[in-house]
Amino acid sequence: MKRLLLLNVLVLSGCATLTAPKSLWLTVESEPAGAEIRVDGVPAGTTPATVELRKSRETPLVQLAMPGRAPATCPVRTSAGGGYVVADTLMCVFLFPFGCVALIDANGAWNELVHERCALVLSPGADGRDGYVPSTSDLPAPPVEVIPPSL
Repeated sequence: MKRLLLLNVLVLSGCATLTAPKSLWLTVESEPAGAEIRVDGVPAGTTPATVELRKSRETPLVQLAMPGRAPATCPVRTSAGGGYVVADTLMCVFLFPFGCVALIDANGAWNELVHERCALVLSPGADGRDGYVPSTSDLPAPPVEVIPPSL
């Protein structure tokens, strides 16, 4: 029983899906400060800020928008964290076939940020609002139709 428990601990300890943090943290800055940050289209605060990026197989899209400025996109890049790759490979070699299960990285858990900081200069838009992606608080209220009382 103790051997089976030890085997399970060894097999699962190198699996990034179980042991790696579920999020990455990116520091986002802009000039001028106060730009709206959107992660995959969802508002995530204003610059300067540190935003949470959920680990996944897809690269997150981090965009900045500000009235009077052209929108900008942070070049977020991820790569496989070497420690997890080495640990999972060693387990596959030494604990075959059980350790090879740990090599399956279906959810991007191996991923680490290449750069943990994004600093962008937002250039003025052509007409002062070109490319600005408004948040819902910037949208005008829908028109109200006034119906006169019937006589």
